[in-house]
Amino acid sequence: MARESEQKEGPVAAGGERPGGNRLVAVLGLVTGLAVGGLAGAAWVGPKLVERLTAAPVEEPVERKTGGRSKEGKGGGEPPLHMLENLVVNPAESQGLRFLIVTLAIEVDRAETAAELAARDAEVRDALVRVLGSKTVAELADVASRGALKEELATTVSSLLSSGKVLQIYLPQFVIQ
Repeated sequence: MARESEQKEGPVAAGGERPGGNRLVAVLGLVTGLAVGGLAGAAWVGPKLVERLTAAPVEEPVERKTGGRSKEGKGGGEPPLHMLENLVVNPAESQGLRFLIVTLAIEVDRAETAAELAARDAEVRDALVRVLGSKTVAELADVASRGALKEELATTVSSLLSSGKVLQIYLPQFVIQ
């Protein structure tokens, strides 16, 4: 019995390292590395990602050139588009833990309508964020109701216009996280 206690206490009494001491150093090194990496991400990587996600919207209407007739049968090309890129929305009932990133292309009847949308870009974005933010994650994720969502967004944008009309809403980017 005396031998067992000497074997257990032997290295500690002789000034050696305690068993598990190397593990403590490894854990401290790991924690320090994670902390430094987290701080570096928050200080450098995070702002770069936010900058990329909040790129400035296209201010001028985008004319689609396909050569030929428009959807309305007139010979002047297709109707113009107004792009709203990277709208970030927290869906209803998500407590800020989920988000939607969406890019919208608003097809309008004429270039003057697209110019009005560009001039009122902040107001249009606010109205669309309000509509999308009122939907739950389940409502947004339901592909079957996407048509109704597009119609609601078109109605919302149309209500902001003094003249002209919205022909179609396209959702080229629709990411729920």
